This record gives sequence, C-alpha cells and structure tokens, in this order.
Amino acid sequence: ALLAMIDVLLVPSEWEGQPLSVLEAMQGGVVVIGRRIPNLDELLRGEPAAGIVLPGDAALWADAIALAADQPEILAAYAREAASRVNEHHGLPRMVAAVDAMYRESFAARRGAW
Repeated sequence: ALLAMIDVLLVPSEWEGQPLSVLEAMQGGVVVIGRRIPNLDELLRGEPAAGIVLPGDAALWADAIALAADQPEILAAYAREAASRVNEHHGLPRMVAAVDAMYRESFAARRGAW
C-alpha cells in the first residue's frame, strides 16, 4: 500500500544482496534511483533502463530526483520497463520453476550417489 503512494524509491545503500524492496517497487511501477553497486546495476541498467543508478555524489542524486519530478514521461518509461523486467525475470512462475529444477537436480545427483 505504501509503494502505491510514491513515484520514486531512493536506494542509497552501499551494498545490497537481492533487494526485495527494489523488486517490489519495480513491480509496482515505482522508479528506483539507486547507488551504482553490482546488484542494483544488474536490476536497473540495460537497454532500455529500468531505473537510475548513480555514484554517491549528492549533486547527481539531486539532479536525478529533479529529472524524475520534471519529466513524468521519462519516469513512466522507467516504470514500465521495471515492471516488465521484474515480471519476466523475478516473478513467481520463474522462481517456482527455478526451485523445482534445483530440487530435481539435487535428487537426481543423490540417486546417482547411492
């Protein structure tokens, strides 16, 4: 419910594993502005971009926030790409298929060891 009330999520973390808050924001059409760190780079960058990744420079962050506020069409393009990317690569069907494959592979390997 809170994500539905915002347009932009700022993620200034210097380290993130697989940030669930970012995936949830992206799926909900919230634009993410994050620090240039490996996992956020992977989630947000690409062609087209699904968000904005920046170094820790405060002036660059202020510019990105102003861009988001002043150019809603850019914000909307990021939001569409973000939701599409999460649904395609991180959605429930994909997760279930990956867990199923992992169990099948593990059981097959154990059967071969006996």
